[in-house]
Amino acid sequence: MMYDRIVNTSLDVFDRDTGNYIGKARFVLPAESEKALLDLINFGKIPKQLVLIDVSLYNPSKSYVLPEAFQVYRRNSILNAALRDTDSGEQMPVEIRLKYDARVKAHPLGPLFYFDAVELFNLAVASIRAVRF
Repeated sequence: MMYDRIVNTSLDVFDRDTGNYIGKARFVLPAESEKALLDLINFGKIPKQLVLIDVSLYNPSKSYVLPEAFQVYRRNSILNAALRDTDSGEQMPVEIRLKYDARVKAHPLGPLFYFDAVELFNLAVASIRAVRF
């Protein structure tokens, strides 16, 4: 199967060094990042970077510390999304386990848990799997 669209994205974010859960982030994938993730899923091509925009962190852990702009943070995440099948148009939920470095691209705006843009780089993919019952 081939996929042509990614919707309903979220990340469960963990600190890579401690393993501690940080929280769940919802975000928008700009076209370049959506294409890079589709290339990963369809062709196994690991993206050099992903940029997430309008990132909101929900229910952060009590140990959460606001990241400094342009500082690098080591993270593990479970990316959840729905993929649209190119031929049938049906959606399939998928779970992608990632390791990466993250950098907030600007100082936080508004609430402490909202970021205009976050860059993910040095990506390593631990697994990709369809979510089924």
